[in-house]
Amino acid sequence: MVNLARLTAGWGLGTLPRPSVWAHAYVQVFGFMALFIMGVAHHVVPRLVGGTLQRTRLVRWSFWLQVAGVVIIACGFFHDTALTRPLWIAGTTSLLAASVSFRGRDVPQALEPKPSLVP
Repeated sequence: MVNLARLTAGWGLGTLPRPSVWAHAYVQVFGFMALFIMGVAHHVVPRLVGGTLQRTRLVRWSFWLQVAGVVIIACGFFHDTALTRPLWIAGTTSLLAASVSFRGRDVPQALEPKPSLVP
């Protein structure tokens, strides 16, 4: 927090352009936090309920859709106004597809317990 304040307030190295600050904040929230939550849901939750993920291919798709959406939207902060809106729309569509595939398919599958081997 201090580093971000230092870089944007002109202390030390100088100020960063506003698009850099906005892109940094966006990538921190949607890049780090969303991928962290997805990773915990894919790794920890199945182990807690004693199940396994049934659709690992869909897990990969939701991960890459999330990453692509974050990168596309972050790039939109640095382009002129003619290209910003299409990049934001494409990135948002990718993020929505990632969240739908994550919420609709991955999490319920992870919560299904494995069949017990002992009767």
